[in-house]
Amino acid sequence: MKVALLLSLCAASSAFVAVPSRSALKTTSLNVASTPENLDSWSDKPLYVPQSTKPVAARKVSKWERMTMADTVIPPNFSLAAAVALLGPLIMWYHPMTMADTVIPPNFSLAAAVALLGPLIMWYHPMTMADTVIPPNFSLAAAVALLGPLIMWYHPSYMADGSPSLIGIFGGGFHLLFATLLWVQTARVRCVFEKDGFEFYNVKGPRLDYEHGKAELVKKPDNYVAGTRNRWKYDTIINYGFFPSEDFPVICYFKETETPEWKWNRWFAAFDSYGRGQPHFFPGICNVQKFKEQMELRGVKRKPIPTLKSTAEAKKSQKK
Repeated sequence: MKVALLLSLCAASSAFVAVPSRSALKTTSLNVASTPENLDSWSDKPLYVPQSTKPVAARKVSKWERMTMADTVIPPNFSLAAAVALLGPLIMWYHPMTMADTVIPPNFSLAAAVALLGPLIMWYHPMTMADTVIPPNFSLAAAVALLGPLIMWYHPSYMADGSPSLIGIFGGGFHLLFATLLWVQTARVRCVFEKDGFEFYNVKGPRLDYEHGKAELVKKPDNYVAGTRNRWKYDTIINYGFFPSEDFPVICYFKETETPEWKWNRWFAAFDSYGRGQPHFFPGICNVQKFKEQMELRGVKRKPIPTLKSTAEAKKSQKK
C-alpha cells in the first residue's frame, strides 16, 4: 500500500513540470552533420602544448661517500658466449641440410696444361742450356803415330842383307803422315753444342790454343759431301754411333734428314743401304764421352747399333 501511494504521488507531481516550447529550441536538422567552427570542441582534453623540461641531475656523491663505499665486483654473464657457441653446431648441422644436391662439372684445364708442358719442356730445355765446346782427344792420333814405327820394325825384310823393307817403310811412313794430319785436325777442329744444333768450328789463333783463350773459333767451309753448312739441328738427327766402340772410337757416325733428300746418295752415303737420311762420318778426334753426354742431354735420337761386345753379350744371354 505504501508503495502504491508513493507511485501515485510521483505521477501527480510530474504533471506540474513546465515543458519548453518549440520556439525556444535553436537546433536545425543540419546541426548534427555540420562541422563545428572550433575543432577543439570535439574533445574534452586540452590541446598539447610543448613545454621545455629540465634534465634531472645525477645524484651527487661526495668524496667522503666514495671513500666509504665498499668495492663491488660485477659478476660475469656467459649468456652471449653460450648462445654463440650453440650457433656453431646448429649452423654446421642445418646449413648442409638446406642445400640442394649439386653435381660438380669436370675441369680439364689441369690435364690440358700438363699435356702442353711436355712439348714445351722438350723444346725449351735445350734452349736454356749453355753452349758447350767438346774438348779434343789426341788418343786416335797418338795410336796411329805409334803404328808407323811398329810397322817399319815388324814388317819382314825381303833383302838378303836384311835391310828394312820398302813396304814397311812406306806403310810406316803413311801412318806417320796420317797421324800428323789427325793431330792437326784434332788441334784445330772443335765440336760446339749450341741451343738448337751442333756445329764444327775451326780454331784460329796462335798455336791453336783455344782452351787458354789465345785463339778463337771461326766457321768452317761448307761440307764437301753435301755442300751444306757443317751445322745440324738436334731434331733432324735420327741416329748416331761410334765404331768400333765407345771406349776406342775410330769413326764417329750420325745420320740426319736436314740435308735435301736428293743429296743423300753422294760419296760415302751411297753405301748406306737403309736410306732415310744423310749419314756423316768423322774421326774420333774429340772427347767421345762428352759428345755422347751432350747428345743425350739435348734429346737426340739414337738406335742401338750392334757391336762385338753387345753381340757377345747377346750370345751369352741366349745360351743361359
